[in-house]
Amino acid sequence: MRRSLHILTLFVFAWMAFITVAALVGPNKLPARIPTHFDAAGEPNNWSGPQTLLGLPFGALVIYGILTLVERRPESFNFNARVSADKRPRLQALAVDMIAWLRLEVVLLFTWIQSLLIAGVRSSHSTPPPAFLPVVFGVLIVTIAVYVIQFRRAAK
Repeated sequence: MRRSLHILTLFVFAWMAFITVAALVGPNKLPARIPTHFDAAGEPNNWSGPQTLLGLPFGALVIYGILTLVERRPESFNFNARVSADKRPRLQALAVDMIAWLRLEVVLLFTWIQSLLIAGVRSSHSTPPPAFLPVVFGVLIVTIAVYVIQFRRAAK
């Protein structure tokens, strides 16, 4: 499953790269000034050039890299409980699975933000959907909660 998640994450990265490049140099390029920050009501309160769109893919790449490095060192994981030697491999496998899911979710989140930003600039409607934050935090919290439950079960 981890391999499938990794491949899916790479496809999402490719999609983010495609929409970013299309917005910057494609036939329907973004204007020279785009909103880059929004207040709580969704109104733009900071503007910049479209090259700032490169920040989201770069940030996603940094987080992806950090999580990949962490994933490759499961023997260094610190679990919040005393773990016997026979249960440690199962807990490490669960932790690596959780990291793979979180890595995909973060890259999806950054891609979603990028696509919302580009679509907002093109349509002059920059307000994200009302469900944006609840969905983002809900998905991340549910993923972590599911794995915390699995960790507790595996540690017993």
